[in-house]
Amino acid sequence: MLKTNLGVFITTIILILFNFLSIYKFGLKYFDETNCVVVFLLFVVFLYNKCYLNFKLLLAFVLALLANISLIYYENIVFSFLVNIFKLLFYVVLMWHVIPLQRNVKITRLDWLSYIFVSFLGFGIIKLLIDSIEQNLEAGLSLLFYIHGLCLMIVLIIAFRYNSTDFKGAKYFAFLLALFLFSDIFSSFGYYLGYDNLSYFERFFYTMGLCFTIIYSKKYIAKSVSEKGRVI
Repeated sequence: MLKTNLGVFITTIILILFNFLSIYKFGLKYFDETNCVVVFLLFVVFLYNKCYLNFKLLLAFVLALLANISLIYYENIVFSFLVNIFKLLFYVVLMWHVIPLQRNVKITRLDWLSYIFVSFLGFGIIKLLIDSIEQNLEAGLSLLFYIHGLCLMIVLIIAFRYNSTDFKGAKYFAFLLALFLFSDIFSSFGYYLGYDNLSYFERFFYTMGLCFTIIYSKKYIAKSVSEKGRVI
């Protein structure tokens, strides 16, 4: 069952409900610990589906796991930096994975205009978000947030460009990035502005993002094996 997309999706929904139940029953007391359990179980599903065959995708998932483990100690300034560094590296690794796959994609003037528009829009959203929470950030974290947001914006543009290739599974890459984007927004507002109820949305989008990471990894590896006879 876990080798099918439906099985991965059903498992993810069960884990989301487990997360919601924990939040409802205990509030945020065991929030980070529960998140680690959920991410670890999805990592097991990732390994079970042999998604480890692609090193970059494996590294991205390991970084996501490390970020969630570090979240347990987020009140410590060192670990708060580590969380953001692991998240930043997660997006960098995804860029490392997907940029070489777009060598043959031609960019039109309309594409350039779209990228410029999305860049300005994305930067505006990032600035609005950071301005809203900056008074609650530790010194130096605001710079990491800007870098994090910039990387996410770049990888989103890359994802839309990736969608122009003939690989049908590319849409799952765009989905997972959009889900992580919403998760980051709800996480920042929820934690730094004290809106605890946003933790439900944050966990939903983040866990679904990991679900689509598994589904995308499966499709990409299957494509690589069928076309090249090996995983690239």
